[in-house]
Formats: sequence, structure tokens, C-alpha cells
Amino acid sequence: MGKKFSIMKAAFVFCFSLLHLFISAQDAKTDIAKTTDSKDRKEILEALKKKVQPALKLLPKLVVKHLYVKDGFAYFVGHVKDSNGKDIDFRKTAYKNEVEASVFDGDNTNALLKKSGNKWKVLTFVIGPSDVPWGCWWKEFKAPKEIFSYAEKDCSWVEKN
Repeated sequence: MGKKFSIMKAAFVFCFSLLHLFISAQDAKTDIAKTTDSKDRKEILEALKKKVQPALKLLPKLVVKHLYVKDGFAYFVGHVKDSNGKDIDFRKTAYKNEVEASVFDGDNTNALLKKSGNKWKVLTFVIGPSDVPWGCWWKEFKAPKEIFSYAEKDCSWVEKN
């Protein structure tokens, strides 16, 4: 009986482990930051460049730190540079007032995009945030919570707005 029980226990543990792996795979996000030949990566970056260009008054180069994709949503984490890859003088951009008020925290950039049909659309973005405005983007835009580098637990205020 002891040997039969051990085999059954091992089989149960094996099946449970497979189920856990399957469920985890369903929840997984994909980071396509380093996948430079990815069609989605190229389209996401082009859509984001076009969206941030007017405020920067130049066509930017995006430096990708992370680009998480899941269920038709993409979350960009990186930096914005000028077209030559150099630092931007943000005093010459739409962020001039934030820079002068010392509430602008550099070229850090975060953006949320959604695929609509076969095109990526920028839902929202921030450049130089001094806090974490993306904490409730998952709730506000009904995006997968796990794609974000940080997510607030209590976003009840989103429903009130």
C-alpha cells in the first residue's frame, strides 16, 4: 500500500505541477523589447513616436527598456531621446513649465497602447513623471494588470471619474 500511495502522490504532484505551468503560461506577458525584428514592436514604436512628437517639437528616438505585450495591449517603459540619440533639452518643449517648476523627472517614458484592428493606438503616455501615474492604467483602460511594472491595488477612484 505504501508504494502504491507514493506512486499516486507522485502522479498527483506531477499533474498539479503541469496544471500550474499551464495556468502560469496563460497569465504570462511577453517582453518584446529586444525582439528588434518584431512587426508589433516596430508598429508600437512608430505609433508612440508620432504621438509624442508634437509636445517634443522633434521626431524622437525611443530607447526601449521593456515592452510588455498581452491580449492586444502593450506597455512601453523606456526613454525618449532626440533623433540622434542625444538628450533632449526639455526647456524647448511643451514640458518647459514642468522643468522650471522642478516637477519633471527626465526622459523616462511610459505608455499604454492597444491594438485596434491591425493598428496600434496610443491610449496614454507620460514623459518625465515625478510619480507613478500608470498605477491604475490597468483599471482605467481595462488592460491586463500583469503587463505593468507597478500596479495599484486600490483603483476605486477610477470608477468615480
